[in-house]
Amino acid sequence: MMRILILNLSASSADEVNKALAGQGYEIAVEAGLDVEQIESLGPELLITEATPSDLSCCGIITQIKSREQTKSIRVLMVVQGGALERRSIRVFGIRRQGPHTISRTPT
Repeated sequence: MMRILILNLSASSADEVNKALAGQGYEIAVEAGLDVEQIESLGPELLITEATPSDLSCCGIITQIKSREQTKSIRVLMVVQGGALERRSIRVFGIRRQGPHTISRTPT
């Protein structure tokens, strides 16, 4: 079972991600404010985090994760909010979207 860590998402975004992943057989944890050691101790295979144009603090934790031997294999999905119409775009690393509420792992 794939372990997914939802980190520092707004409540509405975390709810949307949980709905999309519900019933798909993933082990999901929702957390906020963790450092890289705490993330490592949870052992996620996928980290889902959020960035806004006014707050790019998630980039620092991603840099730390990717620079450590113990955590560099964690895949990252960053939810980016912003734009004139507040449209959401998702930059995906290692997963694919199959429908409006279904996200699945890309075979490796």
